[in-house]
Amino acid sequence: MLYITENKIKNLNMQKMHFSRTRKKRPDLLRCRPWKKHFLKLLVSSFGIPMARNYVFPYLGKAGNKREPIILLNTSCFSITMNMLRYSIFYRYTILSCISGIDYVRSKYRFVVAYELLSMRRKSRLRVLVLFQEGSTIPSIVDLYSGANWWERETWDMFGIYFSNHPNLRRILTDYGFEGYPLRKDFPLSGYLECRYDFNKQRISLEDLELSQEHRYFTSDLTWMDIKF
Repeated sequence: MLYITENKIKNLNMQKMHFSRTRKKRPDLLRCRPWKKHFLKLLVSSFGIPMARNYVFPYLGKAGNKREPIILLNTSCFSITMNMLRYSIFYRYTILSCISGIDYVRSKYRFVVAYELLSMRRKSRLRVLVLFQEGSTIPSIVDLYSGANWWERETWDMFGIYFSNHPNLRRILTDYGFEGYPLRKDFPLSGYLECRYDFNKQRISLEDLELSQEHRYFTSDLTWMDIKF
């Protein structure tokens, strides 16, 4: 039989405490101060983009009470930047959490696509914001992240943002005959068509929207004040 004395238990606890104190954590390159210069230097040296400093702008943004790293870039450097974030040993952002679109109607760059990335090796999150004008396209990243397939289809369906080189870019939420893009700021709240069940045809029919009402005169008199209880 194996007898464990109190001294052995104390020695084991002391060894665990010493190991936890001396163990070094992996440095988070995006949280340290010179991460902006390091990111741009690695992007230029690895892929040979001398004008990357004019199109890529890394900074620390606010997310509640915390500060999170954000990369603001143009569509010209988007594919190369995502490749570096995915395969570089310094970052290894192998998980794509979400893709969302933003519509700024009166801005110079109307659309913004936000990519939420996660690195399990560095234990850090990163947000990539891509700015572009209406009518331009953005490269697809399905070959880098397979989960981006449905995210990009949803963004195309809701905002009309076209992703080039997508294997199957078609609507995923709206109906086949739907016109327009619902999450755009210029899309009317009532829509263009109304859906109802036609009892004569025994099926659901789509018709042009009609918001008609009888002409009424609105007065400021309170008629309920004349009622006697």
